[in-house]
Amino acid sequence: MKKKILFVDDDRLILASIGKGLESLGYDVTMVSNGKSAVELIEKERFDLALLDIRMPEIDGIELARMLIKQLNLPVVFLSAYSDENIIDAAISCGAISFLLKPCSLQQLKISIETALKDFETLKNAEETCQHLEKALSQSRSLSLAVGILMSQFQLNEQAAFKKLRQQARSERRKIIDVADEIIRQLETH
Repeated sequence: MKKKILFVDDDRLILASIGKGLESLGYDVTMVSNGKSAVELIEKERFDLALLDIRMPEIDGIELARMLIKQLNLPVVFLSAYSDENIIDAAISCGAISFLLKPCSLQQLKISIETALKDFETLKNAEETCQHLEKALSQSRSLSLAVGILMSQFQLNEQAAFKKLRQQARSERRKIIDVADEIIRQLETH
């Protein structure tokens, strides 16, 4: 399946030449010449990556990148003729994955795009794992707290309290975490 790239550059010659080159490499490329058109387009279409120029009228590449990263969680690669330190710092701080200087070869661009896509996927997987771990930790805390409440209420040891919690969940055909959360809520409301 072709990766879909949004390519935004106000230099129409670069837009056409690099855009066609990326298409020849097997990418599905949508080319626009300004940030405003890009914003309108992203409301209608989904992309796998954005390749952005930095200096553009109306909405510059840095501002556009911030929107794409924050709102769509889209990986961004910058392609710019400018390499002063402030621009590079701004590009990095907005969350871009890569920064290339014009002119660059199609091979360099392909390597940067593929690396950005892989790095982004790795980061996304790590974030999902982190969310799952946080959820598991939260559930573990809820289970521990509910077991503690049952231990206190019924003068049970930990194993017996957990068994009571599990039996209640089974008898009500509910998840044990839901029963634990209910026990905690009941204590909080009293």
